[in-house]
Amino acid sequence: MKNCFIYCRQSSGSGDAVSSLSIQQQLTNCLELSRRMDLEVAGVFTDANVSGKTYPSGSYFEETAATDRGFQRWFEQQTGSKKFRTGLGSMMERLDEVDFIIVDEITRLHRAAANSFLEQVLTFELTNASVKIIQVKGGVLDLKSFDQSLIHLLKTRINDEQIANQKRKSIESRKKLKDSGIFCNVKFYGAVYDGNKRFHYDPGHAEVISHVFDRFTAAVPVSVIVKEVNRMFPGRFNQAKCFYASTVKHIVTQPLYAGLMYDSGGELITCRNAPEPLISEAQFFKAAALMADHQCHASKPRGETPREPLIFSGFLRCSNCGSNLVAVYDRNRIVYKCRNGDYGGNMLCRESRVLISGGISDAWGLKMSLMPLLIIGCIKKQKLIEMVHSASAVLAQLTQKEQYLLGKVNAAFQLWEEDVLDEKAYRTSVRNCMAKIQKVRQEQLEIKSLHLTEEEFLRQYCKYKEVIERILLCHPGISNTDYREMLNECIDHISVAKDSVTVLCSAGVVTLPRVPCSKRQLRVMPRSELKLVQNGENSFYELYFYCRHSVRGKKLLLEWENLKIWTLPGEKD
Repeated sequence: MKNCFIYCRQSSGSGDAVSSLSIQQQLTNCLELSRRMDLEVAGVFTDANVSGKTYPSGSYFEETAATDRGFQRWFEQQTGSKKFRTGLGSMMERLDEVDFIIVDEITRLHRAAANSFLEQVLTFELTNASVKIIQVKGGVLDLKSFDQSLIHLLKTRINDEQIANQKRKSIESRKKLKDSGIFCNVKFYGAVYDGNKRFHYDPGHAEVISHVFDRFTAAVPVSVIVKEVNRMFPGRFNQAKCFYASTVKHIVTQPLYAGLMYDSGGELITCRNAPEPLISEAQFFKAAALMADHQCHASKPRGETPREPLIFSGFLRCSNCGSNLVAVYDRNRIVYKCRNGDYGGNMLCRESRVLISGGISDAWGLKMSLMPLLIIGCIKKQKLIEMVHSASAVLAQLTQKEQYLLGKVNAAFQLWEEDVLDEKAYRTSVRNCMAKIQKVRQEQLEIKSLHLTEEEFLRQYCKYKEVIERILLCHPGISNTDYREMLNECIDHISVAKDSVTVLCSAGVVTLPRVPCSKRQLRVMPRSELKLVQNGENSFYELYFYCRHSVRGKKLLLEWENLKIWTLPGEKD
């Protein structure tokens, strides 16, 4: 009995693979097909709420995606944040275990993105492992066969064009409904969809909406309104969350609460399918005018001192509730804090407050304390550009191989014209050569998209070498742009608590204690130092954090290639 994998994917939805009806239906279809074909299922892999134009997870695919300009151009136009598919990545790592992959239909595995070579990369991996694809709706697909590969390429292009046409028609249809006064997208605060383009307001949320409009039009500050709502209407929000200032803006600028809506041209019209209004039109116009005036004053620069870019935004999370920390300016210094601490009054969330730049005696902020970890991102960047630079020699070999195969095609044509080869032998010879030429051209396309000129290679290599030298010296002169770029390469997120900061990076998990400071009972980040150690022919980095109450030799981070991280006690009081 031959083995197979089952792969299912859903492009959009609000749940996971277990709650997705689409994935469960795909799985049922695939299992039924495996039973009919007498195939043993060695594993089931799923990806929920992710596009088929995204790459599999894994270092090889992620490095390839980073240099795929067509994919990057497409991803920049998307609103989602999922760039890689973990289910597909796990399956691709185990291709040598099976003979077949069963999918409901081929678009579940991948879709064609303009000028992206995702399809070529997956085809190469599957053919290299001699794995065939079985479609519930389409039969067996052997990508090694030139004919089937060509037909598959045409089908995916046609299917992608059909999807684009359907999307364009859907946009036009929604535009007509909007201009006629029918509101379709009811995903806003307090709205509950009833089906058939009908919706109503949740009674509990309606009380909050009325209170916000009453207080905002009475010129009550937003911060006061937020605290009032959190105190007066508990339990109306998600667990461990609270009512935020941003929600006030969304509420007072939503005309549907007054029975109005915007048409496709941005003009206010009467909404024909709205429920009974919660506020009057006059109240809405007054609130909208106040919000516009509020935003106009809030956008004015405060002082002449330029503000530092927010390089940690999106990385910091509260260890208590899991919310993203937001940046505020405190005495011209950037501080990140959890909004639940201020708005919800949660003391544990208040203690997640962390300073970015140190300003208390010799204490360091988060930026300088975590700077040595950026060495991981620098090493990854250098390895990537070295790999890209060495691809020029491979490109020359592929060009030579392509010319050789084209020469064989021409030679076969000459023999056929001279009646040395019959037509069947000629067609077989040309088909085999063209299949090899197509594979060579796919590899050339991948390498050309990666290729760097000698000047560009030297510029980038020297750039990351300089950043490494600055990191070794813990030099504060690293630009915020370079700092943010290295964070993206090596750190997933940072969890901030009262006594510690936990960093989840590509080398593992490291927990740094926060050092107590005598002034105002603050806790600040420990000082750090990175050293390059030579051990014969091998070299590695040692990272020391100077903290009180730490144990000498305690290993903080998993070993990552030539990187080792340890901790060292600091001076005693």
